[in-house]
Amino acid sequence: MARELPLNNDGSIRFPGSDRVWTVANGSSDNTSDIEKLARRVQRANSPDEEDQILLSMLDKKNDIGGREVSQIENFLAAARLDAHRKQSMDELMALTLSQMYAKYHSVFPYFAALPSLSADQVIAFAKAAERIEKFENVELNAALGEFHALIKLIILLKDSGKLPEPKAADLFSSVSNKFAAAERYGSVSTAVFDAIEKILQEAGKNTAENTDTFLAGALAGESATKEFRLGEKVYSADFSQKKTQQMREVLRLQSVTSLHTLLETYRAAQIIVRAPDAAAFRQIETNATRLVEISEAPEDKLSGKLRETLIVARPAKVMEIVARMKKEFAKKTLSKNISKLASELIEELSPFRKTALVAWIYAYYFSPDDLAVARDRYLVRRHMFSESQDDWPETRVAPSAGSYIVGGFAQMSTGVANIAKTKIDADNSLKDGPQQMVAVAQLAAVRNVPWQRVDERSLHLIALKLRLGREFIVRSALQSDMRVAVAQATIGFIGQRRRFELLQSLTRSDVASALDLLSAADLMFIADALIERTDVKLSGPVLTSFRKEASITSSDQSHYFGGVHPTTYGCAEPHLMQLVPYEEYENLFSPQPLAERLSDILLYLAEAADRAGLPVEGLAVLAEPAVQQFSTRAKMNYLSDWKSAVNGMRSLDINSLMHLLDEN
Repeated sequence: MARELPLNNDGSIRFPGSDRVWTVANGSSDNTSDIEKLARRVQRANSPDEEDQILLSMLDKKNDIGGREVSQIENFLAAARLDAHRKQSMDELMALTLSQMYAKYHSVFPYFAALPSLSADQVIAFAKAAERIEKFENVELNAALGEFHALIKLIILLKDSGKLPEPKAADLFSSVSNKFAAAERYGSVSTAVFDAIEKILQEAGKNTAENTDTFLAGALAGESATKEFRLGEKVYSADFSQKKTQQMREVLRLQSVTSLHTLLETYRAAQIIVRAPDAAAFRQIETNATRLVEISEAPEDKLSGKLRETLIVARPAKVMEIVARMKKEFAKKTLSKNISKLASELIEELSPFRKTALVAWIYAYYFSPDDLAVARDRYLVRRHMFSESQDDWPETRVAPSAGSYIVGGFAQMSTGVANIAKTKIDADNSLKDGPQQMVAVAQLAAVRNVPWQRVDERSLHLIALKLRLGREFIVRSALQSDMRVAVAQATIGFIGQRRRFELLQSLTRSDVASALDLLSAADLMFIADALIERTDVKLSGPVLTSFRKEASITSSDQSHYFGGVHPTTYGCAEPHLMQLVPYEEYENLFSPQPLAERLSDILLYLAEAADRAGLPVEGLAVLAEPAVQQFSTRAKMNYLSDWKSAVNGMRSLDINSLMHLLDEN
């Protein structure tokens, strides 16, 4: 808690919203009306004289939520993390709302982190939608949750790909929430979801005549463009966007998914008929009805009755029956109101096809057709369970059972997928479930989480220059006392005390090799950042000049793509390069997940190696996963907290030995 407390420049605690919010917040609220009552209390509350009083009070407040004890201080830190993502600090209502929601909805907070311009009203809209969805039961609950999560994740992916400005994505987030909150029954969810899909795609730039699936593939994968580059005497070419598009289409094919374009066309035609009979619209429905895809159960599937009810809910035969009845009605001389009723019935019957299609597009983005689970389990998408018996909003994880599948929403999807796809980095299962495997899984999640089409070509050089600058500062500090003092001050708190002592001793002895061996790539990045800002140390040299020139034309935000993922340690599933606590502080934790996330920044090492080899971003995107596999075989982590071996494993990566894979691309 003490390390994560957000501080103002004067050392005082920066309370999200205001300090008085945290004197009123009481741990959790069962509904949004409770939040509104507390908001009125906040307006009447006085700020306490001592901030320590608030912290001590929060430490004492605990709530039991679904068998999980949640401290008020957890709520506070969660709100503080989200506030750190925002360009403008959150207001009192936003802070209060987040505090009251965290205990129950903590698993979806990465959605809020991905949309930092969200207002309190937009977050409350989410809470109202959640309250409405929770009233559904069984298959309807799972379906409604699946579509709700899929729409939110689709908005975030389109924002990450550059198709939606972040404020527009936040507006769409609240629009989807409002549609679900207004659904009077499960049947009315169908129209709400179809309308939401069309609005999202329209805002992302899709024109009316464009094929939905073609547009969506291009939006998520980026515009196809072949990149040629020379490495040594050989010329290579890579088109990662085209490869990504092909992979997504193959995942959809292997999972037997109906085209979104077909579903939307059928819906639009049915909507026309709901308003008035239209023969042309019916012909469109008749054509598309034969294109609906559902898995036919095979004897070898050996599905239980309960599993069958969960997995196979779409009914092509029922759709064809409705279409046949509509055809008879259209054949009559006098058209009746039954046609309109049948069209409405058809729209509801499309729901399970649509839910599978939406969920499958999220899977297609994160999975590869080379993942064994995708190829071997044709029910993988349909197995996804969005709720559990005691929790409608669990975190994304893999169900520990035969035929693994994903449980929870999509907020931590890259981590969930990496845990299923880990056979790509551990094909012979030699790593078992040890710490080395967990680190490699976190690295795989980081690699698959990068929207490669958004990575600037120059960002590789910017990363490489900063790492070289960090090393140069270490070398100079072995020769200059003022630089050594600056390094000593800069490393307070972000490398362990013992390691810091050894670092300074090595520099005093001018043992540069030993000093550099104590520092990871992330350490060097932050040392460079800290010393560049110093005004009391004279800095010069060609590396610094080159770095400043590159930094003036390449956004520093690009560095985040290489920083790994930190859903547990930072509450955000977006890639981030951030100054977390020292590796040493994770050594005694029971869970290895925080340390694994801390070591997920393998792309920092790969970016420098790619820059040195002259490999462009498109090539790095192709070789990143094979590099994670190389790490998993080379690193030798002997115990849970052996982070030094993991760092050495990343240092020893040989990207040149992977270049032959570009021929297979």
